[in-house]
Amino acid sequence: MRHLSLLLLLVTLLIPPARPTQAQPSGWRDTPFRLTSSGAGDRYGSFDYTCWDPLSPGQLLVAENGVGIARYDLRSGSRTLLTPHGRFNRGGCSETGWLYWGEQTTDMIAFPPNGGESTRISPAPVAFATNGSDTFYGMRDTTIYAGTAGAITEYRATPFAGAKVALQVSGPDAKALYALVIYRNADPARPARYEIWFSPTGGDTKPNTGGAPWELRSSAEVGGSYGGPYIRFVGLGEALAPVGTLMLHIDPGYPGSSNATHTLLSNDGGRTFNPVAEGAMGSLSYDTFYAVRDGVMRFSVSTAPYGPRYFSFSLSNDGGKSWQALGNPALPVTPEWNSPPPVIARAAPQVIALEDVSGTYLSTDSGQHWARVGDQRGELQFSPYLPLQLLGRNGTTLSVLDVGNLGTGMTVARPASCDQGYAPETGQTISPLFMAYWQQNGGLARFGYPRSAAFREVNAADGRAYLTQYFERARFEYHPENRGPQYQVLLGLLGNERTVERRGEGPFLPKAAPSGAGERFFPETGHAIRNSFRAYWERNGGLAVYGYPISDEFTETNPEDGQPYVVQYFERNRFEYHPEHVGTAYEVLLGLLGNDLLRAKGWLE
Repeated sequence: MRHLSLLLLLVTLLIPPARPTQAQPSGWRDTPFRLTSSGAGDRYGSFDYTCWDPLSPGQLLVAENGVGIARYDLRSGSRTLLTPHGRFNRGGCSETGWLYWGEQTTDMIAFPPNGGESTRISPAPVAFATNGSDTFYGMRDTTIYAGTAGAITEYRATPFAGAKVALQVSGPDAKALYALVIYRNADPARPARYEIWFSPTGGDTKPNTGGAPWELRSSAEVGGSYGGPYIRFVGLGEALAPVGTLMLHIDPGYPGSSNATHTLLSNDGGRTFNPVAEGAMGSLSYDTFYAVRDGVMRFSVSTAPYGPRYFSFSLSNDGGKSWQALGNPALPVTPEWNSPPPVIARAAPQVIALEDVSGTYLSTDSGQHWARVGDQRGELQFSPYLPLQLLGRNGTTLSVLDVGNLGTGMTVARPASCDQGYAPETGQTISPLFMAYWQQNGGLARFGYPRSAAFREVNAADGRAYLTQYFERARFEYHPENRGPQYQVLLGLLGNERTVERRGEGPFLPKAAPSGAGERFFPETGHAIRNSFRAYWERNGGLAVYGYPISDEFTETNPEDGQPYVVQYFERNRFEYHPEHVGTAYEVLLGLLGNDLLRAKGWLE
């Protein structure tokens, strides 16, 4: 066996490694911050929990053991202690900046986004929303506890008496909830039964929520021993999985080498499952799974005793029925695999990072190609917003890598991520947070199809990060900080962004007073609206939807069809006059500013 391993090592060294084809981003920048250790410590540890502040670009939130919660500003190098506290052994940051840190298994402590008084939550949250809101769910016995903004607000009884229940939020909709329900037999020699249930209302049974509270999707029996079987949901990383994607891990709990575990994958909401991995005691091979842009990625590692390691990436977009091989980074052969698994960028799920003793590797095309981006960095974390950054540790020093332009990977077609709102014309899904606004304010005719998934992006207007989704004619932004629900979805200031370098041109120069009859003049910007544009603006939402005019009317060539049209720019869009549609609802159309901006970013060809 030893001679065979040496032969395999020699053959591997003689095969030239595949050349990475990606452009390498700029180098790592060490920050002035030092953490207490370069890796996990004991149960409470000397290890600091670190996460990006999802609302404030360039800032980290760090639970310093024995000290408290601190904010690190990567731009200024400053450190601010938000609140003192004791030790932590688990935790993380919510979609809207709340920190959830725990030192027990039964509850958690929640800290507001900007520090302040903490709140103890019991039971501890077990499932967090993935739609950009701060909804979470806890579980005690068979009762679901639901809450938002760091506090339990209600409980929801379930029909699962006498069972053990686990929860998982589905896709980007916080109200789409799966339950894994396990009924153990009083006779340990008889198999246990598990069931997969789905609730489109988050388990809410109140009459005004609509629909059936729970639907049984599938059930099966599993034998076990030594307290088993142990059945659990398997998370698929930070990125959103395609709609209906669920993964189960089943461990019968048999003693010794007779125990074999099974991992199952479903892409139809738990109605059917496909076997995708098996494990056995003492095995040196294993598989881990992650949601990526195009489906589910499998990371497989196989190591022979005293021999080289082998690993591979593969992709499935049919629930694990078939797998397509992906590229591998050109890593040198070492005797065993000691590196952590890959890390997927939630804001751009085609971007993957891998830490190895030989360096750090990056792929921006779902694992097809890789580039080495410097020496080994530990505890890799992508920023939850774009522009994308990668956080790592250089020993105890925090360091940052700018990932750079992500190209058309942000707008290429991808599988549906929820049950409604998928547009096959562009291969994108309208986020549930934006669906009602899109439907109630003109839909396809006014905004066009979605051109990207929903993701967090730093806003050029105020420097904050918001959940954002691009459409052909607009950019939707989610602003939960606004009290009124009617103001929580806003259109981005695309008109301002697309004309920032044109303000010296004649049509954009402000005037002191109106220059014609029938005009509606806005001294705030020095421009007026009239005729068809005025009628359209006043009839379809006005200031709240389109903002102020920032130019006069003028003739401009449309980059989409090469034709000249009379246009006028507003803070949030561009109006186009189409004389061929006079007297119809299409006499005035919104310009394709979403497409224009995406093309300027290099995300559309």
